[in-house]
Amino acid sequence: MDHSRREAIYGLSSAMLALAGCSVPGAKSASPTETTEQETAVDVRVINNTSTEQSISITVSADSSVIVQETVTVQSGEATVVEAGIRQQGTYELSVEGNGMSDTGSVTLGEYHIEYGRNFRVEVRPDSISIGVYQ
Repeated sequence: MDHSRREAIYGLSSAMLALAGCSVPGAKSASPTETTEQETAVDVRVINNTSTEQSISITVSADSSVIVQETVTVQSGEATVVEAGIRQQGTYELSVEGNGMSDTGSVTLGEYHIEYGRNFRVEVRPDSISIGVYQ
């Protein structure tokens, strides 16, 4: 390799190293050892185990305050999530209606449910509708 070609390659290598350290203005970067804590919340997962599309009305409340009141349409064999954003331990009232049926119950969320973002579960079957919480 001739001398001028070697100098050009070294010069290009140095320029590339300088560019590798650049970042976009305003961009936030984390060091490899830095971790960010993911925020979790308890939501409502609606599962449709029927052969037809279902319209499901959901109400979640606590201490006589409505947290979520929403109606969702779920295709046959599919599931959807209704964001409740619950981040507090406690007892919550969950009411669901759909497919000509309804279910209401109290669910107590503990530290484990909040920490790991366990969701309320609403399952619609041809002959029943049920509520619960993923363990």
